[in-house]
Parts: sequence; structure tokens; C-alpha cells
Amino acid sequence: MGTLAPINWFIPIVVTLGGMLVGKAMQDWSEDTPGTPEATVVRIWAGMAAKREDRDLASLRGNSPQVVLFDEFGDYIGDTTSVGAIGEGGFQDFTVTPRRKGNNIRPTYLQINANGIDALCISAIQVSYADGGSSTIFGDVPTKFCGFLAYASSTHSYVTGSEGQKEKYRPWCMWIDENDSGNGPWEGSTWTPTKHFSQSVNFHIPDFDGQPDVLAAYNQSRDLLCNSEGRMQGHPWWPKTIAIFDPPLTYGNNVSDVPLVGGIPDVSHEQNNLDPKIVIDDFVGAGKWPQSSEHPYYLGECEEHFNEPRPEWCATQSRRRAVQESRGGSGEKLWALFDDADDLSLSADYVCSQLNFVGPHYANAHERKFCNLDDRTVWPFCDDTHTTNCFDTESHTLWGDTSPPASGSFGTWAVGTEAIRTPLLSLAGRSTLGL
Repeated sequence: MGTLAPINWFIPIVVTLGGMLVGKAMQDWSEDTPGTPEATVVRIWAGMAAKREDRDLASLRGNSPQVVLFDEFGDYIGDTTSVGAIGEGGFQDFTVTPRRKGNNIRPTYLQINANGIDALCISAIQVSYADGGSSTIFGDVPTKFCGFLAYASSTHSYVTGSEGQKEKYRPWCMWIDENDSGNGPWEGSTWTPTKHFSQSVNFHIPDFDGQPDVLAAYNQSRDLLCNSEGRMQGHPWWPKTIAIFDPPLTYGNNVSDVPLVGGIPDVSHEQNNLDPKIVIDDFVGAGKWPQSSEHPYYLGECEEHFNEPRPEWCATQSRRRAVQESRGGSGEKLWALFDDADDLSLSADYVCSQLNFVGPHYANAHERKFCNLDDRTVWPFCDDTHTTNCFDTESHTLWGDTSPPASGSFGTWAVGTEAIRTPLLSLAGRSTLGL
């Protein structure tokens, strides 16, 4: 059975360096969230560059998304869309007023839809309820644990450490984007959020509550979280409906989890939230998930092609603009600089080992190392000791030793030939725009 917990006591899940899930009480990120007795407030944080002076040069900011809420039965509650962008390291509050007046029921399904071609990297999502309390989902649960596309971020929260101390926690952020969708970027292959930017992501909020039995089950079988459309799913476009659990799951940790029969809690109903046959895609079956009700939506220029693979005229133009922005506007690539001695998840070696880490090339100033994300290789910074086979932060160039073969083009340095210092990768500079 689940642990006893009051209805408002939600324990966010964090991810350790070794990829294990741990529950950590917050201290407290929600104190400034505006409250309202009628509406739910969803606060979304963007990722942040490591240094204050680099914020205007970073690319983790992005277009403000659309937020859609559903109740436990999959019935649409309301949505809101904001114009503009969420700034580097900043947040934006999305106040969702129920479409039906007086329907201030707690939402349990959350859908976030990318709303523009400037990708947003989300560090955390916090849902503050009309009846009090809040729930938080950190960006590195889908990224570090389930493999959604990610980037490093210095946006941080304070959580409670193992001995009750205040502990800084910096989650990786999760990419969402309107460009990496439809036919253009994945013709001939199966779309997956571990290889492509999601245009839409949905979460079943109660399943991100870090109760001990839940964490133990997830750590033993990742499929319980990562291969469950009802719990979390990335989409290549805005879907009309999202997958839901019908009937609702039961958790066994408080009366509110138990279905009502004639207005009376049916305590005979057993806990099933960790039953693989009920929650894992392979058991439910492809295309067989129960669906929520439909909701109003905004589709922009591709409106008439809703819920179908985007045609070339719709997808290609957005992707072309996005590629230009991510590379500085003229095809050049960029890099980002972090500076951290304590967080091993921000080391260049660790970053380069994570295949779902995408974005500008990466450097850690404290380690003095550069990660080439094209081939996942790590190089030292150039200095008096390293004059080649190194990355020069001033010229934004990766230098290497090569030798000129007979053809006149450069190849790999061969034994017995004279090495020539040659640029292996020339970058335009620091990252400036959303990917």
C-alpha cells in the first residue's frame, strides 16, 4: 500500500547523477505564486546560463507555450496562451480559469504546447491549485530519467537534503519546439521525444509525487513512467486529445484516491497505480489508450492540417527559420559556457556522454574543458600547455593536429609526418538565440 500523506503534501522527484529518482521536499519555490480561489496557476521556468553576464547570449529562453488542463476523468477544464517569451532563467505564470464557471476542481492532467519557432527549454513546472497546495515537476525527470531532449541549466530551487539541510538543486531543462514536428525533420523514421523536440507534452500530475513506493517501482522499472502515455507523452504536433487512465488510477495513500460508490469511498478498490498491465504502453496496446475530451486550441498557419503529419509547405519554412536562428543566422554553430565545480552533471565529460543532450556546443570553465556535441568528444581549453588539440575560447575554434596528404586536403595526423595546427571546428561565437 502507499504511504500516508495529506492531500496537499506533494514531494517533487529529483534525479541523481547516477540516474536514480529521489523524493525531495521543497523549501519553497511557490511562495510568490499568485493565488486565486477560482483558477489554477501554472508557473513555468526557463533554463538559465551559468553566468549572469551570459544570459543575453544564451539560447534557453523561448516562446511562451499554451497550457491546457484536464480533470481526473479527462474532461477539459480550461487553457490559456500567452504571447511573447519566457526569458533566460525567468518564469511565467499561466492563470487557467475554468471554461465552465465554478468548476475549480483540481486538474490532474497537464498539457504544454509549444507556441512558436523559438524553442523553450523548461527547467520546472509548478501547478498551484485553487484549493491550496501545489505540485512541481522538474525538467530532468523527463530528460535525465526518460531521455527526452535536454540541455544543462543553472535555474535552481532549494530542496531538503538527507539530513534536513537546505540544498540547492539545478535540474536539466526539457526542450519543446514547434519546428521539430511533422514530415520535415523525420521522414522515413519513427518520431520519438528522445530524438526530436516535442511540440506538445502532457503529464499526469499525481504520478510525479515522490512517495517511497512509487520511487522504488520507477527505479526498478523505468517503463512504469517513461513508457506510459497516460503518465507522460511527447507529441510531434498538438493533439486533439491526450491519453488518460479510465477508470482513474487508485494509489492507496488517502481517501481522495479511492473511487466513490453512491457518494461513499469504495475502500475495497485495490491500489493499481503501479500495475504494469494498467499503466505501460506495451500492455495497453498501441492506439488503445482512453482519450480525454477535446479542447479549443490555436494552430496558427497550419490550422487546417491539425493532428496530421505537417505537409512540406507548412513544416519546412518554420524549420528553415529555426535552423538559421540556432546557428546565428548564417549557418554558423555556437557554444555555451558554464562554470561549476560542485555539480558533476554539469561536467563536460558527463554532458558529452548523454546522447539526449542537444543544443549549442558545451564548455565548463572550471574544468577548462569543451564538449563537441557533433561527435561527443571532450577537449581541454587552449593555454600555454595546450596549444593544439584544444579549444580556444577567444577565437571560438577547436584546434587539432593534422598532416597534408598528397591530395592537398587535410587528414588525420600520421606517424612520421609533420603535424600542422589546423582548425577542426570553427564556431561563430556564444549562443544567442533559441534553438
